[in-house]
Amino acid sequence: MELNNSQYQNFANKSFAGYTDVIEHLLKEYESSLSLLDVKVHIEENIRELFEQQLTEAVAFATHLIHREKWTTNDFERAISPEALTTAIGPRYYIIRYAKNKISNVLSTPDSQSKKVA
Repeated sequence: MELNNSQYQNFANKSFAGYTDVIEHLLKEYESSLSLLDVKVHIEENIRELFEQQLTEAVAFATHLIHREKWTTNDFERAISPEALTTAIGPRYYIIRYAKNKISNVLSTPDSQSKKVA
């Protein structure tokens, strides 16, 4: 089966509860550090990048499977449906864990102490 990449486009919704819940969770967890200028922006950027990466990988894997003998166009369409992509992004454990690691690294850098809001 030939895949026309121009006909497939992903739309990620910034108001998706799974996305906003992760940001809110991390903002609460790092509330005491929010006086640092870049922490909120850093959290939001990292979560956006992580969700984008996970969605991209899900679609890329479905695209890879399209070349398998037993995969049909219908299988591919179901794999990249909004429901399937929502399910793919649903597990948030590793997203939160990875984000916490990146945020901790930012907070532990010596110059982060000089960025405190007065």
